[in-house]
Amino acid sequence: MFDASTGDRSPHTQQLTTQWDNVVSRICLPDFSRFLLAPPFSDLQKAAEDGPVIIIPILVPLDISLAEVSELSSEFQSLTERVDSSDRGLESYMITGILRKILDCVVGPIIQPLRGLISRGSRIWWCPIAEFALLPLHAAGPYEKKSHNLSHFYVSSYTLTLVALIRARQRVSQDASVQHFVAVGQGNQMEERNFGV
Repeated sequence: MFDASTGDRSPHTQQLTTQWDNVVSRICLPDFSRFLLAPPFSDLQKAAEDGPVIIIPILVPLDISLAEVSELSSEFQSLTERVDSSDRGLESYMITGILRKILDCVVGPIIQPLRGLISRGSRIWWCPIAEFALLPLHAAGPYEKKSHNLSHFYVSSYTLTLVALIRARQRVSQDASVQHFVAVGQGNQMEERNFGV
């Protein structure tokens, strides 16, 4: 055990640490050369090959405090949980207010400088963390006549991490080489369905 008062580690802890270091140093397989290390920046850059990835950490200067983000995300979660309530008009109005605030305080300051760099209709990836992950960034907008929401400019997608995005793209490119075929059989008697059209 670690002795906090002296800063010394017990012999058992030192032994486990030495064993751990030895095991990690013996991992020499090609695919594991960076085992337990962060991916190099050159690998992470690949995540933005098909469009920018927007990571919203606490350090990005936005016109909103973390307390306000937490309050906004709690309010949004509360409203969406009450979808079946009798006062939908009021809740829709309140959700629209939240989406406007998300546009003004979070999405707008990020998208404004991108508009000159990224063509309209391009895909962007949001990589939100902490309370930002609970906000519907893709739905941000003023929701007023003759005004445009984020979806009028870019196609939003989400990723948990840059590594997850890179791996997903690698899987898609590998799957693209394999052809898939689906056959759906229909019985002799067709059932008539009313789809309300």
